[in-house]
Amino acid sequence: MNSNNDIYVGGITYLKKDKDLRILTSPSSYVKPIVIKRYNFNDGFVNTGYSTSEWSAVVVGFDVHGDIDETDRHSPLIKVMAEKDSGTWRVYYEMAYDHDPPEWWVDVMFIRKEICSDER
Repeated sequence: MNSNNDIYVGGITYLKKDKDLRILTSPSSYVKPIVIKRYNFNDGFVNTGYSTSEWSAVVVGFDVHGDIDETDRHSPLIKVMAEKDSGTWRVYYEMAYDHDPPEWWVDVMFIRKEICSDER
């Protein structure tokens, strides 16, 4: 604890006096330890730009609007995943659909690796 009543835990995490938890990333830079973002995409994937060495990524929800092809037995009906791609997280989907690709919204939670154990 310093003179401002800020709390440091193991020299890594930082709790400001206003109770805003942050991760110390450099001597004068802090980031929130958990970020939730919504992505909208019509292609099969979106690169999030979040580093796989600093963040874990979890798909926490999605919404699909479009015509599903119920006769396609070779593709998964719906598959949504976060995967590592060249050092950043990429969110992608596979889906059997008729006509045009569906419109997607995917919610992703990014968690700093300092506070989680990603065993994938």
